[in-house]
Amino acid sequence: MSIFRILDKMENALVNAPALIWPFEERAFINRYKFISLIENCRSAIPDEMKRARSISQESDKIFKEAKLKADKHLRQAQEAADEILRNAQAEAAKKIAENEIVLRAKEQAQNILKQANGESLKVKEDAERYCLELKNSAEAEAMKITSDAKNQAKEIQDAADKYMDGIFSRLESDAKKILKIIEENKR
Repeated sequence: MSIFRILDKMENALVNAPALIWPFEERAFINRYKFISLIENCRSAIPDEMKRARSISQESDKIFKEAKLKADKHLRQAQEAADEILRNAQAEAAKKIAENEIVLRAKEQAQNILKQANGESLKVKEDAERYCLELKNSAEAEAMKITSDAKNQAKEIQDAADKYMDGIFSRLESDAKKILKIIEENKR
């Protein structure tokens, strides 16, 4: 019999016991042999109940330990999975950041190269225009010099030709005068 059942019977025996008369009304008549029998039953049930309680406690401890081990194992696995997910996310984020930084650097370098190319192109254009202007000015100056030299040479040639012709005409005139003088002298 369970100890709780025996305690219930003891409680019923006390509650249902006839009360004494006044001034002892708080006291009751109890069947001493029945009550002693219940106490003995209680004493004999205690070791069985203790064994059962100990067994239940040990089983409970075992179940608790197993549950704790399983919970710890699941927690460890969940933590490892979370750590792995976090590592993967961090690696992916670092990769995206690196890719983004590479793209940004490439764009920046492309813009710098484009600016530099535009600057160099403008400089080359300006240099070419300056060189063309210098060539034009130099060619014009050379052309003016050649034209001036040609005019001077033409004038010198013209002057020399005029002088030569003047010399020839002068000699012809002198020869013609001599011939006319001879003709006149011969006529006389």
